[in-house]
Amino acid sequence: MLISCVMLTTASRSRLRSAALAALRDQVDVPRFELIVVTDDDDPVTARQITQAISYTAVKVTVYKRAAWRSLSEKRNVACAFARGDWLTFWDDDDWSAPTRLRGTADTIEAYKDAEMIGVRQMLWHELVGPTRHTIEYVAPVPGYVVGGTLTFRSRVLQQHPFENIAGDEGWWTLKRHEEGRVLVPIWFPYVAMIHGGNTANPRNFRVNEQTGQVHDGIEFTLRHGGREVVREIMGDDALARFEAAVA
Repeated sequence: MLISCVMLTTASRSRLRSAALAALRDQVDVPRFELIVVTDDDDPVTARQITQAISYTAVKVTVYKRAAWRSLSEKRNVACAFARGDWLTFWDDDDWSAPTRLRGTADTIEAYKDAEMIGVRQMLWHELVGPTRHTIEYVAPVPGYVVGGTLTFRSRVLQQHPFENIAGDEGWWTLKRHEEGRVLVPIWFPYVAMIHGGNTANPRNFRVNEQTGQVHDGIEFTLRHGGREVVREIMGDDALARFEAAVA
């Protein structure tokens, strides 16, 4: 089994990308995988640099660049077209995944032979910038929706249903496929999505009700989970420090 990890990125996010690639480097008991990086022409990154960053010399790394993109969905579809694996997973260039992510995903694929989509329904948002540094717990609102940055899916599903030009389209794409009868298997591993002021699909401005503990992020209410100490405990000092240095 080959898992194709797909990363969409830009030159302006190179420091965050380095922190996200370090999380890929830190994966334990890794299954066979490849990495596809799709970016813009002004991004100087090379496949050799990516290979050095993840420290897996036997892993095939593909870097594709284009001067302009009509939408983030076009970029996503083009990136997925390079995939050789039967299974694809998104590796966001500004988020952190636990070291068990790839192994847990591979084990789930092996255990659920009829699975077509796999993903996490519960995760943390963490503010890297600003005075508050809130950490917010998020749970997907409906059973067919998973966190886009954790989505793993069979390539044949995407061939039949390319991504549409919708904000946060990975989650809504999964929801549509689930409603059509595609088999979705929820899994769990610690996942932290970073809020850093340059988020592409879901820029957020948290407003906290100090009496109820609820947080309004511009879309819906979620429960406040804590502050910086929450993600430090989950990620560890080194991993969090890499992301904080990226926005310093």
